[in-house]
Amino acid sequence: DEAVADFTAALDLTPDDPWVLASRGWAHRGAGRHDKAVADLTAAIALDPDDAWMYASRGWAHRDAERYEETVADMTAALERDPGDAAFLGSRGEAHRQAGRLDASLRDLDEAITLDPAYAWGLAERGATHRAALRYEDAIADCTAALAIDPAFVWALAERGAAHQLAGHDDAAIADFTAVLAVDPRYVWAFAMRGVTHRLFGRYDEAVADLTAALALYPAYAWALEERGRAHRQADRYDEAVADFDAAHALAPDDAEVLAARGFTHRLAGRLDDAVRDLTAALDLDPAYTWALAMRGSAHQRAGRYDEAVADCTAALALDSTYTWPRSLRAETHRLAGRFDDAAQDFDACLALDPRDAWALASRGQVRHEQGRSEEALADLTAAIEIEPSGWMYQERARYLRQAGAFERAREDVERARAADGTDPELTFEELLLDTWVHGYAACAERWRELLVESARTADDWEPDPDTEALFGLFRAVLLEPGTAVEEAVAAFRAAGLRRETVMVTGECLDEIARADPDGAQAARARAACRSLRETAPPPGSPPPGSSPPGSASPVVPPPAD
Repeated sequence: DEAVADFTAALDLTPDDPWVLASRGWAHRGAGRHDKAVADLTAAIALDPDDAWMYASRGWAHRDAERYEETVADMTAALERDPGDAAFLGSRGEAHRQAGRLDASLRDLDEAITLDPAYAWGLAERGATHRAALRYEDAIADCTAALAIDPAFVWALAERGAAHQLAGHDDAAIADFTAVLAVDPRYVWAFAMRGVTHRLFGRYDEAVADLTAALALYPAYAWALEERGRAHRQADRYDEAVADFDAAHALAPDDAEVLAARGFTHRLAGRLDDAVRDLTAALDLDPAYTWALAMRGSAHQRAGRYDEAVADCTAALALDSTYTWPRSLRAETHRLAGRFDDAAQDFDACLALDPRDAWALASRGQVRHEQGRSEEALADLTAAIEIEPSGWMYQERARYLRQAGAFERAREDVERARAADGTDPELTFEELLLDTWVHGYAACAERWRELLVESARTADDWEPDPDTEALFGLFRAVLLEPGTAVEEAVAAFRAAGLRRETVMVTGECLDEIARADPDGAQAARARAACRSLRETAPPPGSPPPGSSPPGSASPVVPPPAD
């Protein structure tokens, strides 16, 4: 402000001095008054149209105001007057990068570095362009070269840290951001980026601490609020996440990503209508936001609105036919709705894009099992396990093997599932069905009692979903409570509002209990429960409000990061 006052006083004495006008413009730029800076520099250029520095200075003012086309035009004019100035070339390259023209940016920066090989800023800027083009190793090399010239160049350190982060070098990224903060403890972006690095590699408390430090320095930093919300969400602190997304949305009401991130959080917390509302608002701002379309489809699916879920996934695929997540989600939705042919067709398409998609292979196996194509189902599960084994895949294959009478192979898979996921009542349920086939119900009766009465209530770290609780309750009534009428037990099971798949698998398991020991005391009640379930079966596409019963379904289709 004092500089502007002095330059204004000088202009009162010499109103046609271009240097004084340009200097006042430079002072306005330093104070963040971009339009006043441009006005003074434009007046100076009118008085001295051959001065390259004045054009460049106006270009820098435009750049500060994020007017990148005007920046390019002014830097081009400066270069016409001084073709050998590396700084002008570098600044035009920067503007091209910020406008998304990465090839043009590299051309200018290559030329600038050829003119001045010791141009540390140009090397770091070229590193930023490589990072934007996803060439992370090239970005790291350029920033390292800049630091060899100027070891105290904190922006080059920060840029290198960002490239390391995206390349998956979390320790190197943390080291660079920490080095930046040792030099400049108020470098807000370095705090935020170190926090994001911690989040990406699962260190959520450290992420929250760094992002909180960034926000202490800059409370209106909407992006840091959004990232802290993501860290809270990934740590299952949904209320804290929503609070951060609320604050970010208040600062940036037109940011579709913030709304979508809050919608995803509501989806995870089971607030499905809130999720749909936020994701719809995000799509109102950005109708081509494919991730938000698919995530809204996921919320509709979870709420049992299968037609709406399919419509959203189909809309996402119309925008990007190679996006596998909405296709997988649509396939899973068709499966839950009992449209097995449509589900198989979508899973086939997913596997055509990525033959090693273990989740799609295993899920297609589930569809084939439900279509009665048992050998093909086993083949798909086996192929998925060979690519990426997991506990639920072993558990699912154990169920198919048990139903096919391959008891020893089924037992091996139960043990593999236990080794992968530990012991919980759901795995014990699978094991007991197997032992009932092999040894008869009477030999397993006490273990059934322990599972259904004691273990399900006292097992550590086991939080059954509503469908599993309902299944265990029905088995408890049928097997252990002879005074409870079967029809009454089935009616209570139905009253839980379960998805079609839960009822189907429950019927399969009761049928196995009856067939495994047809003369046992439990057989008649199990058969009666099966009949009652069939007579009151919901039509395909019935809504879920819970998850699936033991061994019946894959985990939720995993979304990519928002």
